[in-house]
Amino acid sequence: MANYKNGLETKESLYQSAKKIFYQKGYDKTTVKDIITDARTKQGLLNYYFGAKENLAVQIYKDFCNDVVFCVDERKAELGSLPRGLLFDMIGYRAYFKALFTDASVTRFYAEVSKLPLFARSMLDLRDYFFNLELEGEAYMGINPRLKERRYFEYLKSLTVGMEIQVFRDVLEKQIDLELQDAVDWFFFDYYSFLFTDGDYIHENIEKSRKVVSRFTFEISPVFEISLSVRPDAKL
Repeated sequence: MANYKNGLETKESLYQSAKKIFYQKGYDKTTVKDIITDARTKQGLLNYYFGAKENLAVQIYKDFCNDVVFCVDERKAELGSLPRGLLFDMIGYRAYFKALFTDASVTRFYAEVSKLPLFARSMLDLRDYFFNLELEGEAYMGINPRLKERRYFEYLKSLTVGMEIQVFRDVLEKQIDLELQDAVDWFFFDYYSFLFTDGDYIHENIEKSRKVVSRFTFEISPVFEISLSVRPDAKL
């Protein structure tokens, strides 16, 4: 039992050290030695619990995404009556982009980690979750019937993940002359047009989501912890 507890503590120590150093130095400039020195442990234990620095970074990114969703969900009462459906989906998705670009250290971390092969795979897993959520259905209007075809479903996951990674990396690197929220609007229209058949419905919810999220303020600590405040007028 003591060994199990010590193992959990070591794993958590590695995770927290990695978050702190990735925030300070970015992914590219952080070494495994930096992490294990800060965690006061050995490389073999990092390999045992996480496999590699890449796995650890992607896990931190995924947890960051989940924390954004949790923060938005926790503030749902402050947003008025928002049924589970396309608008709430867009608000969460747009909030994720806003959180990524709120803090320069987080933005740098995303820019570097998004180039890793494992990153795209983790995005596919997230896309699988959200596509299945959308297929559940009654809260969503006009679902593209082709989503029920497994091959098209898998194709669309790969296509939209590739789109997202490349577009927002190019926005970050100023390869595309677009403000973030304009890029999100354009991406949303193209992305959701694959999923839904009613363009007016998509456009209406894009505008509403932009209005709501413009009133979000994220604060991110030096270990990627997120807090969200919502201005009182962020109701529809």
